[in-house]
Amino acid sequence: MAWIPFGGGVNRCVGAAFANMEMDVTLRILLRELRFAPTDAPAERRRWRGVATVLARGARAVVYRRTAKASSGAHSASLADHGSA
Repeated sequence: MAWIPFGGGVNRCVGAAFANMEMDVTLRILLRELRFAPTDAPAERRRWRGVATVLARGARAVVYRRTAKASSGAHSASLADHGSA
């Protein structure tokens, strides 16, 4: 059985396009304002979740606020060049 977000066919969620737009905006803001790095914690056990293998404790990360200089520079993470279809 496959999971289809927002359903499919004639029963597709009417808010699917809006939810995808909200997700796009949220990811752009998070990647622009914050920097994510893996922790140096010991390795986590992997767990099978039916479709993919995931880390048992949710893949912990350290989050840093970007500085004003880094967020406006060429090295900042941005999805602007990866326009959505």
